[in-house]
Amino acid sequence: MEIIFSSYGEFNHDRPVGPAMWPHFDLLFIHAGEISLEINAGEPINVRKGQGVLIYPETSFCGESVAEQTRASVHHFVLHKTAAGSSQSVLRKFIGRKRGFEFLDAVGNSLIDRDLDRSLRLREQSSNELTQAMQCHLLCLALAQLQFAIKPVSSTSARKTQILLRKLEAWLGENLKQSFSVDEMASRVALSGSHLRRVFRVEYGIGPAQYFQEMKMREARRLLRESALPIKAISSQLGFTDLAHFYRSFKKHTEMAPADYRNRNCPIG
Repeated sequence: MEIIFSSYGEFNHDRPVGPAMWPHFDLLFIHAGEISLEINAGEPINVRKGQGVLIYPETSFCGESVAEQTRASVHHFVLHKTAAGSSQSVLRKFIGRKRGFEFLDAVGNSLIDRDLDRSLRLREQSSNELTQAMQCHLLCLALAQLQFAIKPVSSTSARKTQILLRKLEAWLGENLKQSFSVDEMASRVALSGSHLRRVFRVEYGIGPAQYFQEMKMREARRLLRESALPIKAISSQLGFTDLAHFYRSFKKHTEMAPADYRNRNCPIG
């Protein structure tokens, strides 16, 4: 393996992805946000945090950020035939491949994110044979793990549903002070309540009402850590009219009272 280029990239509505076509492999992995990619002029695919694409040589692609800001790592590399009999043998299945890509779904695997980040940090150090070898090793390690994350690309209808769920999630995040029934959430994205429950469980593993409650608790934890707002004000800001209800909900999700959580997580000084 030879790494030609590696870096983090920031994409937004004014800074698109490509268009490009490289004579080498391109690993694009999303660390924050979400992008929509067209590969070989095919149907757009959405790639979000924890997902990526391994783009083969001679493959055209372009795209744009779906989120307001998307952060991705980029690794351009060449695979040599000698890799088939070396410590890089885990990559032999990719040698010689052209004009195609693999969709990688590693959501929840923090090790891949860490290994790619360590690879890029090495690049920032003085370039010598040792750091280059270590960077190749880390990239090989990440690619080996990503082979278990190769997934078929979702159908057009499934991708449309995912886009609707992202829009609903963004809208819920802007309205944490409110309370919504599942039917009200569903009407926001033109789905039935039963359909929304079904696709939510497929995508997130829980129902929409529980997910919205977890969003509120996540924001409550952030406010307790990062602000000096009184607990009653945080409760009100998240739509709880009964402080005791907020306490019960918070303890159910974190297994500790709000004041205890703040004391344990508030920065010293």
